Amino acid sequence: MIKHLYSHFARYLLLPVALLVIGCNENAPAEQAEATPPQTEASTASQTPTAASTEQAAEEAETPDAYSDIVLGNPDAPIKVIEYASLTCSHCADFHEKVFHDFKKNYLDTGRASFVLRHFVLNGPDLAASMIARCVDDKRYYAFVNLFLSRQSSWIPPWQNVEPGDDKSLADLAAEAKMGDFLRPTGVSDTKIRACLDTGKLRDDLLRVRAEGNAEYTITGTPTIIINGEKYEGSHTYEAFEQALKRYE
Repeated sequence: MIKHLYSHFARYLLLPVALLVIGCNENAPAEQAEATPPQTEASTASQTPTAASTEQAAEEAETPDAYSDIVLGNPDAPIKVIEYASLTCSHCADFHEKVFHDFKKNYLDTGRASFVLRHFVLNGPDLAASMIARCVDDKRYYAFVNLFLSRQSSWIPPWQNVEPGDDKSLADLAAEAKMGDFLRPTGVSDTKIRACLDTGKLRDDLLRVRAEGNAEYTITGTPTIIINGEKYEGSHTYEAFEQALKRYE
């Protein structure tokens, strides 16, 4: 199912130069760039976004930023973890279900580590979900990441019946894929979704993050986990991951 998304929506990932699309754990090169993304701090998010939290959120920035890092945990902690992930990648969903939640409880919530998720977009639906996640208030960002990863079986299948066209924007396709219905319980309106997906800066920021991540770490699949600047090559179990983390304490 996911393979279909890579080729079907490839044109929505266009950069000024061609951007190659790679799959979840599929070996292939990606577009490269020279700069390194800066890191910024942000508050942690709840695990489930709600309409109430959306209504109570402060007015969001006029120009959303998808380039700066949003940090969970203690930014001054000795252990710094970066994950390059795709919101349509089943391996990324498995990592967050089987590893991330225990990692958050034992390392992020206790100040022993910091965590940053950087999007490594693989296809149009992934780009749309990533743009929406970065368009909401930073305090709710990781709640939306969790929503998209944990409920892939709910929001990805409708994209299978969407036909791209030269006269269709990404916002048009998202409407056809009923992203508004999926996100309605969170309080994100159809108008907000379209405004997010029509923001070229968000797309450019996300593709820049992908290109720069590949240039620095030669990413060949998602998720790619970086611990203190080094690729984590172990299995995606909490026990193996924790063993690797302890080397840096």
